[in-house]
Amino acid sequence: MSKIKFHHPKIHKTEDGSDTLMHSEQQELYHSRFGAYTEGQHIFINHGISRLNLPDQHPIQVLELGLGSGLNALLTWVYSDQHNQSIQYSSIEKYPVHPDIISSIHFDTTANQLAQHRDKLLQIHNCDWNQWQELSPLFQLQKIYGDFENHISDQGYHIIYYDAFAPEAQPDLWDETAMAHCYDLLADDGIWISYCAKGYVKRNLRKAGFEVKALPGPPRKREITLAIKKGLNK
Repeated sequence: MSKIKFHHPKIHKTEDGSDTLMHSEQQELYHSRFGAYTEGQHIFINHGISRLNLPDQHPIQVLELGLGSGLNALLTWVYSDQHNQSIQYSSIEKYPVHPDIISSIHFDTTANQLAQHRDKLLQIHNCDWNQWQELSPLFQLQKIYGDFENHISDQGYHIIYYDAFAPEAQPDLWDETAMAHCYDLLADDGIWISYCAKGYVKRNLRKAGFEVKALPGPPRKREITLAIKKGLNK
């Protein structure tokens, strides 16, 4: 395994009061400047994992592209607690954030109580890479250090949180080949969800075999994108 190379992005306050990060090489924000918490909750929880309708206690298999600050993983762990839902969460990260940065980041706003879950965020970032960790009886995490394009799994993920940097910064992660890879990684009836609503990304998703839907976006963003592997129609 390659030695982990940690990055030190700068912390930026977003409009809802929660923090995001600015990647030093890509010069990209990790979340919307209009609200990191608001965006993550709206896209990946309210319009993402909450759509799944699996048998009671059936573990949801989540694949996230870009652990980043850990916000999406944290929100999903909180969701697991609130809904008594077993979740196995895999996150692929090429630019791991140094724990010293995480110790200074805050996601709490007047609209949420994430401050009380700060210990969860620290556990997410302090656990080992490239192996499963049981963070609670219902939430297991696997942080994968590497490139999404090289990720191979027979898990059959139920949902992919596609949270790569914008297509302008990482075009290879939004092309037809990448979308076909997503399709192959999903189980039948699986869903792909992202903040990105660009037309050519939607076309690439359709070419890969997905049914594509536009959903309402978070504040200051008109649309987000949901892609459905054949069989799921909600």
